[in-house]
Amino acid sequence: MTNRITVKLLKAKIDTLNDLLGFNREPYGRDEKGQLGARIGTFVLDQAYGGYRLCQIVSNTGAERDLTLRGTARETYEAISGVITGVRLARIPVSNF
Repeated sequence: MTNRITVKLLKAKIDTLNDLLGFNREPYGRDEKGQLGARIGTFVLDQAYGGYRLCQIVSNTGAERDLTLRGTARETYEAISGVITGVRLARIPVSNF
């Protein structure tokens, strides 16, 4: 029997991705002047039409770019896991044999 993928699990996976790349977990916050704005670079979960996808904030007004196709919770979870694996692999130094 497989485990059900919940929105909570998807968001936890995105938190891991944000932590790995040094982005804030919260997509919006206040600057030193107290003005509310989006945090550029932060990865977020898009939910619409019964599906999910990984997005990234690209402007201080909150514009997002889509990084994965819209899919089921499980498909999106696996896609985010693949991105995390890629980031981790990119950080491993390659030794010469």
